[in-house]
Amino acid sequence: MKHLLEQQADVIDATLARHGIPARVTGGTVAPRHIRYDIGPLGSLEEDLAAALGVPAVRVVRSGGKVVAVEVPRTDSQPVRLASLLRGMRNVPQMTAILGIADDGVPLLVNLLSVGHILVTGPAGCGKSSLLRTVALSLTYFSPYLKIATSSTPADLARLVRARERSAEPWPLAAILDGLPMTQDGLEVVVWRGPNVGVHLVMATRHAGPLGRLADLFGVRIAPPPDPAGPGDFVAYAEGGATRFWAAWPDEDVSSLFPAHGGNKEDVIPLLYSGDGRDGSNGR
Repeated sequence: MKHLLEQQADVIDATLARHGIPARVTGGTVAPRHIRYDIGPLGSLEEDLAAALGVPAVRVVRSGGKVVAVEVPRTDSQPVRLASLLRGMRNVPQMTAILGIADDGVPLLVNLLSVGHILVTGPAGCGKSSLLRTVALSLTYFSPYLKIATSSTPADLARLVRARERSAEPWPLAAILDGLPMTQDGLEVVVWRGPNVGVHLVMATRHAGPLGRLADLFGVRIAPPPDPAGPGDFVAYAEGGATRFWAAWPDEDVSSLFPAHGGNKEDVIPLLYSGDGRDGSNGR
C-alpha cells in the first residue's frame, strides 16, 4: 500500500506540473473505497488525472479556500465492517449508533438523544435495511440495556408514548421500522412527542413524500447521493450540513461482541436482516 500511495502521489504531482500548477500532494486519507490526496488548487483536471492514473474517474472535492482533494478509486476496495469499528471505539455515550465511515476516514456517529429520530430513504438495493441493522446493533452494543422494538406498529408506539406521558417512565426505547407501515395511525404522536419520553424512531422507506411534514422532524435524514458508487454509499443530512459516508456492514463477527455486554442481541439480529450482502456489500 505504501508503494501505491507514493506512486499515485508522484503521478498527481507530475500531472499538476504538466499543467503549470505549482502544487504538490501534501497528505491524504485511505478510506474503504477510495484514497483521498490533499493538494493545492486544481482547476478542471479530473479527466487528465484519471487518464494519467489509469483509473476510470477521479473525484475532485473542494473543501473551501485553496485546498482541494482528489479521490482515486481503490482497486482493492474493502467493506466497512461493523465489528472492527465497534472494537476500536472507546468512551462512546449511551444511545449512540455508528453509521459508517465518512469521506475523511473518520467513523460517523449519531446520538439519538440529540437528534430524536433517524430517517433513511432510497430505492431498493441501496443498503437501507443493512444500515438499520447496523444502527440497531451499535445502539445495543453501546447501550446494552436499551430496549429495541422491531415489530411495533405506530399505533402501538403512540399508546406507549401516551402511557409514558402519564407515568414518566425513564428508560429509553428505539423502534426500528423497516418500511412505511400500511397505516400511519399514531405516527404523528410518536414523531412529535416520542423523544420527550424516550421513544425514538429509526425508519427506512423508499420515499419520504408519504410522510409529508413529519419527515422534517427527523433530526438525521439519510439518502444515497445523486451519484452513488454502490450499495451503502449514503449522505447524512443534519443541522443544515451534509456528510457523505460508507455504511458499516453488520458482518457475522459482530455477534461475538455482545455476550460481554449483556445485550439481548436476539432483539435486533434476526428481525432486521434482509439484504443478500454476504459478499461484504450492503443489501437492500
